Amino acid sequence: MEEFVSRAFGAGASLLAGYIFLRVSFVRRYRSEHLRTDRLAIHLFGYSLALFIVGDFLASVVPDWTLDLFRPVQQDAQAAGITPAVIDAMLAAVLLGVADNFRVLYVMRKDPALTNNARLPLRKRLRLAGVAKIICNSNDANIRLIFRALMLRKLIMITMKSRKVYVGNPVWPDFDPAHVLTSLKILQLASGSRDEASRKVNLTTDYGALTTALRASSSRGVSDLDRANPLRSDVFDLPLEGGKFVQVDIEDFGAVISWNEIESITIFDKNIYAWFQQQPPPSNVKAHKAKGVESRNQ
Repeated sequence: MEEFVSRAFGAGASLLAGYIFLRVSFVRRYRSEHLRTDRLAIHLFGYSLALFIVGDFLASVVPDWTLDLFRPVQQDAQAAGITPAVIDAMLAAVLLGVADNFRVLYVMRKDPALTNNARLPLRKRLRLAGVAKIICNSNDANIRLIFRALMLRKLIMITMKSRKVYVGNPVWPDFDPAHVLTSLKILQLASGSRDEASRKVNLTTDYGALTTALRASSSRGVSDLDRANPLRSDVFDLPLEGGKFVQVDIEDFGAVISWNEIESITIFDKNIYAWFQQQPPPSNVKAHKAKGVESRNQ
């Protein structure tokens, strides 16, 4: 009975190798997050089986270098079913996961997401390569558009169900394609509304003057924190009337918008916006207006 229990525990421990591989490899982890439970179990079992075969091969060819001090621990682990093959499978999972990250980095090396962020630390570049690979293969138009705006530093225009319109920079300090979008933060540069009849966007509030007036402050706050930390602060000086300055934290700027309240998102280009503003309304809109006037006169 004890032998059966140890073998069962060892078999279960070997599944950990597949899990480690999925966690270390960024692109495999993002893909697995969207799998159904049954498909995820099959993937996990397949990776674990392959890694156990690799670990068993390594255990048969690599000499046992365990120090005498750790011999009792090794014997207890083997009695519990954690054999050298299982341990080598876990080590192989880590090495193969890292190798897979470098493979994806090489494949995506010419992608603008990587070339525009060449100065990132190695681990963040590996993660960004995995994110870019997943986004390129994704059919989610929303996440593809937001990723494009983030990587190419483009503005987006959000139209709300209330017809309110915001234009600004999306804020996503730790872009993770595995998470479902529930809200979006935007640093608004302009806001307005969309006309119900002509469908044109009228931007009535300009925040550009505020961002232009900000000046670097000697007090930088806790700007050494990671961008993903909600307690990060970047302090700037804002001039007021009379030549006085007050300190403001730009991390407090922006608006968080519920994803359920968004009707549409587009890349915003001020030249295209100006061109459309000069165009007359479509003929069907004119006819609709004329019918409305005629009905009111009757």
